[in-house]
Amino acid sequence: MKHQSIKVALGVILLTPCVSLADVVPSALFTDHMVIQREIQAPVWGSADAGEKVSVTGSWGESAATTADASGKWMVKLKTPEAGGPHTLILKGNNMVTIKDVLSGEVWFCSGQSNMEWRMEQLAKVSAKRTTPEHIPTADYIKKEMETASDALLRQFTVAKTKSPMKPLSTLKGTWLDSSPQNNPGFSGTAYFFARELRRELNVPVGLINCAWGGTRIEPWMPAEAFQADKEMAAYYQKNPKQAATIFNGMVNPVIPYAIRGTIWYQGESNRDYNTLKYEQHFSAMIGTWRKLWAQGEFPFYFVQLTNYQGRSRASYDPPAMKPVEYDGWPTICDQQRRTLRVKNTGMTVSSDIGEAHDVHAHNKVDVGKRLALWALKHDYQQPVPVCSGPLYKSHKIDGKQVIIEFDHAGSGLMTGSKTGMEATQETQDPLTYFQICGADRQWKWAQAEITSADTVTVSHPEVSNPTVVRYAWSTNAKAANLYNKEGLPASIFSTEAEIRDHAVAAEAVAPAKKQAASSNEKSPSKASLKKNDRIVFLGDSITQLGVKEDGYVALTSQAIAKAYPELGIEVVGAGISGHKVPDCQKRLDRDVLQKNPTIVVIYIGINDVWHWSLPKRGGKGFRKGTTPEKFESGLKDMISKINAVGARVILCTPTVIGEKSDGSNPDDKRLDEYADISRKVAKDTGSQLLDFRTASIDYLKAHNPENAERGILTGDRVHMNAAGNRFLATNVLRALNVPVPASLKK
Repeated sequence: MKHQSIKVALGVILLTPCVSLADVVPSALFTDHMVIQREIQAPVWGSADAGEKVSVTGSWGESAATTADASGKWMVKLKTPEAGGPHTLILKGNNMVTIKDVLSGEVWFCSGQSNMEWRMEQLAKVSAKRTTPEHIPTADYIKKEMETASDALLRQFTVAKTKSPMKPLSTLKGTWLDSSPQNNPGFSGTAYFFARELRRELNVPVGLINCAWGGTRIEPWMPAEAFQADKEMAAYYQKNPKQAATIFNGMVNPVIPYAIRGTIWYQGESNRDYNTLKYEQHFSAMIGTWRKLWAQGEFPFYFVQLTNYQGRSRASYDPPAMKPVEYDGWPTICDQQRRTLRVKNTGMTVSSDIGEAHDVHAHNKVDVGKRLALWALKHDYQQPVPVCSGPLYKSHKIDGKQVIIEFDHAGSGLMTGSKTGMEATQETQDPLTYFQICGADRQWKWAQAEITSADTVTVSHPEVSNPTVVRYAWSTNAKAANLYNKEGLPASIFSTEAEIRDHAVAAEAVAPAKKQAASSNEKSPSKASLKKNDRIVFLGDSITQLGVKEDGYVALTSQAIAKAYPELGIEVVGAGISGHKVPDCQKRLDRDVLQKNPTIVVIYIGINDVWHWSLPKRGGKGFRKGTTPEKFESGLKDMISKINAVGARVILCTPTVIGEKSDGSNPDDKRLDEYADISRKVAKDTGSQLLDFRTASIDYLKAHNPENAERGILTGDRVHMNAAGNRFLATNVLRALNVPVPASLKK
């Protein structure tokens, strides 16, 4: 009977209509210790039951009410008070939520990749391998600031890292924290020092929404709508669902439409070799679409031009030690950023004088933050700031052999200057450096440059009689560039070309090794012509390691060059190591390639990157680890960028074969084709010459392997070249170098 009564009771419960009252839940941004934008109609939103009445009341006497829609979403706009607090915010529906310690002040959205994300605790660490001695005092200063600073009116909300392909999210995670020794280590260094300047000058609460993710390109930060600017961008969005808009969907969209004063942005490093020439277009589209979705007008958008960086264990870039190069992704991104200033209500901070030569993460975020704050203080808060930017290229005039450059933001006048760490910029009497000039032939020269008025510089070179283009600080590490205004702010990297695409067209039209051939047998203007004292380095794996033997392809190439051009003194160097993949080559690039002062680098890599996915481990348990397509692509681009930066050109080879069956039934054929496509794309993206070994070897096997043999045609073991294979490789390399192929290789 007892069990029966239980059943009856349950039956009653089940027959009773279920009434569920959902709690009113605000967005995670609306929590204790929040900072709300002052003196504005600020959106407040969250979730509740469909049709539930929701009211929001501020302790300063303002309130607003609404009804949740059919999906349970609600939003009101609440008039916020003047700067001050603490206040209380009360939300009422079927329940009541009390939000305490609310400050009214200035809210800034802080976004980008690692140079925005890097925390105070990271900046405070000093590494001998990554930090130059002059910047050690800066690290010590930041460490002291982190451990001692306490400001209850400076607060940060850090958005948790989240990606969402194709679908914008509405929820997020995070907590508002104030500046204190306990919380400071987790603050964004860039954002903190920006906010500290605002606090000092305005004496109002400042809230930071830290929304950054290290190593990210700009494309994931762009809303889907931003890709509809043209057909090319729309096609990119459709082809890259795991890349385009994913971080915007997961991290930015949930913040919108939280009331902000503006945005500071620090990103671009990851686009130095990815959509580089599209950066201005993508960046401008991102800014415009963010503003549209936020619906707060054309709020200020201030960003940092990339800091100087040369890479680890790299030779000096100072002129005249380095030869000017036609293309370098780093200054190209910087110039793309400068051109984005055409977007209304934007500002750019130049930081080319305060970075780390051996660390892409500039440790001196103190000056970065101060320089960003100058833009806000002058334009948004009407503070008496004399100048908020270093000199920016305005226009130029060609006068015979001279080019006269006019600058905006010259302040009280141009000067040559020098800056060390956090110390103030010192005026010097040194000549101007880092100006480059060329004529229509695109043969760049380190130029003679002179300050000729308060806002002009005159540039020339005795060997350039008809100049066409001037560039400034066109290098990855432009630390030695010394043009400043008298207020101590450095001049921006720039090119006088009307549009950056013109630069690309000119480079492809004039410079050798820019257009790749569709196959290795095709005659093309991209073929490299050798010159006196060229040094050719072959970078690769065991095929290249074996290639230096007497009958190897590297040795055969060297012999043919010496025979054809004995007077040129061409040196050929092999740099192959058995088993190496792209990441391995990256690690030894400086030692095995750059330190040999190459003029041409042949990169023949990819076999192990593919093969190791299916090659059993020693002992037979599992498989070795290959290289992911993403790392393969980024690794190739990284190496090419560094090679180009020292004035050398690259011939990029696609991988050959793992198995020689001519019907395409080799187990690794599909993956080899995929990685060959990546190499082709990288060659196109970087303007490198392509040597398509993959296509050439497939064509050769179709013609010379009628029995569909697995080995013995070009290889002895499915991978490593036999005598015929080495002759095959050498022949194709010689054609790529535009060197006559001797009869001995044609047999």
